[in-house]
Amino acid sequence: MRKSVVFTVVAIAVAAWFLAERFNKPREFTTTSPEAYELYLKGDQALNAYQWLRAEHFLQEALQIDPSFAMAQAALAEVYTAYSTKETVKEAIARADSLTLLLENETERMLVELRLSRLTSEYRANQDSLLQVLAKRQPKHPLVIVTKARRAGENQDAEKAEALWHELLEIDPNYANAYNFLGYLADAQGKYDEAISYLQRYAFLAPDLANPHDSLGEILMHMGRYEDAEREYRKALEIQPDFFNSLLMLAQIYIEQGRVKKGVDILEKTRDQIAGTKFELHVDYMLVNTYYTHKLDKECGQACVRFFTSHSEFFDSAHFRSYHLVNNGEFDEARAVHDSLIAAAAEYKWVKESEKGKKWLERKRNCFEANFAEKLNELDSAAALWEKCVVETANLPPHERNGFKTNYAEVLLKLGRHEEAFTQAGEILSINPNLIRPLMTYVSAAASLGRYDEARQAMERLDAILANADPDLPAQATAENLRSQISRFPSS
Repeated sequence: MRKSVVFTVVAIAVAAWFLAERFNKPREFTTTSPEAYELYLKGDQALNAYQWLRAEHFLQEALQIDPSFAMAQAALAEVYTAYSTKETVKEAIARADSLTLLLENETERMLVELRLSRLTSEYRANQDSLLQVLAKRQPKHPLVIVTKARRAGENQDAEKAEALWHELLEIDPNYANAYNFLGYLADAQGKYDEAISYLQRYAFLAPDLANPHDSLGEILMHMGRYEDAEREYRKALEIQPDFFNSLLMLAQIYIEQGRVKKGVDILEKTRDQIAGTKFELHVDYMLVNTYYTHKLDKECGQACVRFFTSHSEFFDSAHFRSYHLVNNGEFDEARAVHDSLIAAAAEYKWVKESEKGKKWLERKRNCFEANFAEKLNELDSAAALWEKCVVETANLPPHERNGFKTNYAEVLLKLGRHEEAFTQAGEILSINPNLIRPLMTYVSAAASLGRYDEARQAMERLDAILANADPDLPAQATAENLRSQISRFPSS
């Protein structure tokens, strides 16, 4: 028997044992029905596996049998938070809130409230006090450890978060989703090979789940391993055809390769299927970013209009409106919109009370000002502002800084600061060697510095990517000019 077959058999046996153990445990949460409790356990397991429709089905069945089952209602609210409409989420949280008040056991009530604290700001304000009490009463409870681990991750305390996920795995070695979070923690630190190792363990423990392959695809995409990433996303969709995140990330792969029309076609078709959910917002954001990244100004303007028309209540709605006005040359109007937005955002509780919030707002301001300065051809100011963005994002995952560094490198190139542009582009390409705009900057800067062999090698990689890209992509014209320059270089 091949080793892979043995691994699969073992994984299935482990999963079966885990389910048997879990479903045979005494009921932890209050319900009038053993059947409802088993349905809750199945729904909770599906939720942790990101099988939202399956989770919704089991939890709704549990609540049909016992409408007073508070933890099942809280879990259902968590499912809806993942993919449903705001109105559905709000209603589910309100129902869970009212059921929580009826619980007689204080510890159980606090555990339900702790779960809700991950979903709503009302309970989030009490999360510290809930954790303080529950950490004494139920220090090994998965809800307690998971909440603490997620909180540490949000606070960018990777060491603490890693320790907590490993603690959970010591208590429950079959809590496969812990490997997902460990993978993303490694990814956030630029430890991509370590991230892949964690996610491969996740896939081994959960061979029937789509999410391990989706997560692996994301890490591989960060590294520019697009063919491998596409293969993982397709595996995820084979396992779970309604796993929308994999579909969106498949589109992102094509977009990064310059196959914008193919990627956008997937996004638009997916948008029709998920209208009214949080995925619709995500798609609209991706469309703006796609056109902005590839310098498709007309399309970017149209995407901005759709975003601030469809999602007027979000911060980025006014943010994109100001960008749209800048691109149209309506500079005074853009300045007024953006200044008003920044003034309003400065009053957000999160911004006023957290250093992370203050940095976020400062970064938003600097990005706008940098784009504004570029449109006015004030390149020295633009370079200084993009440099600020690069410095201020030093604590973000390396791949999340690529956009700032790309813009900074391009302005440096325009200013004739070739060595600095070469360095910035090289740092981006050391993470992902297949990004179009950094490659173009690298080739141009290398040529200007007389580093002809490096320019040729990068140009070969760029040509291979653009051979499959849209023929009318703006990068194609830039690449043609670069080829013409390189043809005149002396041979090594």
